[in-house]
Amino acid sequence: SELMGKVIQSGLKVEYITSFVSLLVPFMWLTRLRAIDANYNPMDEFQIPNWLNRSLEMIMSFEFALLKIGMKLPFGGSLILMARKRD
Repeated sequence: SELMGKVIQSGLKVEYITSFVSLLVPFMWLTRLRAIDANYNPMDEFQIPNWLNRSLEMIMSFEFALLKIGMKLPFGGSLILMARKRD
């Protein structure tokens, strides 16, 4: 709601808004749990095996396909908003 308010306040019309990265929320949650550890290094998240990276890409591709057909996702790690200038 904060993002939508700022976009509308700037004079734009919100055309589309949805959450994104919904299917990876459980993995994000697990990563946040690891962040509690004093020895946690956030850069370690970028050091993943190729098979895992490809698997995550496939999940994201599936989610992108859902968005392309117009599905809106109720929660996620990111938010997508499309806006236009008002007439």
